[in-house]
Amino acid sequence: MEDLLSRFGVEEFMEHKFPRLSMGQKNRVNLIRYLVQDFDLLIADEILANVDEPSRNKILGYIKSHFQDRTFIYISHNASEVAMFSNRVFVLPQAGPQGITELMAVDGLDVSSHKDAQSVHVEEKVLEILKASSKGHWQKDS
Repeated sequence: MEDLLSRFGVEEFMEHKFPRLSMGQKNRVNLIRYLVQDFDLLIADEILANVDEPSRNKILGYIKSHFQDRTFIYISHNASEVAMFSNRVFVLPQAGPQGITELMAVDGLDVSSHKDAQSVHVEEKVLEILKASSKGHWQKDS
């Protein structure tokens, strides 16, 4: 627990009452609460919303390296983030007149930090994810 508190940058405000924390601080504290429990599957919906990008990347890298034997489903609207840290990205396309008809799957880059990812690969993967999210609303040539 002490390691998580330090790595997730929450040690400095652990003496504060929870309601007084910012949303990003609350999200990090809640994530730590989930991670210290015994779990096989953790579904985290926007758990790192309101957390700055360097901290999100550090936290996601830590989770990838320390919870390799567990299933972690990370739901986010940040295509770059999910491209870099995910093995597989499942995209719910924009609903058309018939509603959502299928779930799109895209391979992620699965890197442990920004330093390991070449920006051109990240940009290409983000474009692939965005195209999958708007399936049926884009042309191959665009």
